[in-house]
Amino acid sequence: MALAFAGTLLIISKGQIAALTELHLSLGNLWSLLGAISFAWFSIRARDWTRTIEALPLTVVTAWSGLIVVMLPVYVVWLATGGPWLVWNDADTGFALAATAYIGIGPTMLGNLFYLYGVATNGATRAAAFLYLSPLFSATFSIGWLGEQLAWYHIVGIATIFAGLAMLGKSDPKPNAIKTDGPIA
Repeated sequence: MALAFAGTLLIISKGQIAALTELHLSLGNLWSLLGAISFAWFSIRARDWTRTIEALPLTVVTAWSGLIVVMLPVYVVWLATGGPWLVWNDADTGFALAATAYIGIGPTMLGNLFYLYGVATNGATRAAAFLYLSPLFSATFSIGWLGEQLAWYHIVGIATIFAGLAMLGKSDPKPNAIKTDGPIA
């Protein structure tokens, strides 16, 4: 996993590791950390839940719960304080709604569905390791859609991520248990 993490850092820093020391933390970073901790807790608990609830209904329930419990109150407060119903005032409304639908259906619903399936079948640790593929997809989309130039750090970072995941795939999924021949004194 350390190798996959190193590949992720290489892509994020665009090959200039010193750039990581120049990061400035803000309140949003704290919220992101809180979200990551919550997601880690959810991932650990999800394997127990998927034994009684299938991955698709669990995904739908968690998605709607997040939408109703978290996003709806935030959106209502936004509207009540004078915010427009759509943030992109100058953008094409159809394009903005299509982009929102893509994000909701693609990465959010399908991504979480596949992730929950991975947690249910392989455990949280192995499934979480594949979250290192996020920078790979981000780089691929930015190259394909935004015209970013393919650089050496993309290639080396992606290769490093795949090497780390390949090593993880060859490892024993269950930690070695301590074997005893009798009671421990």
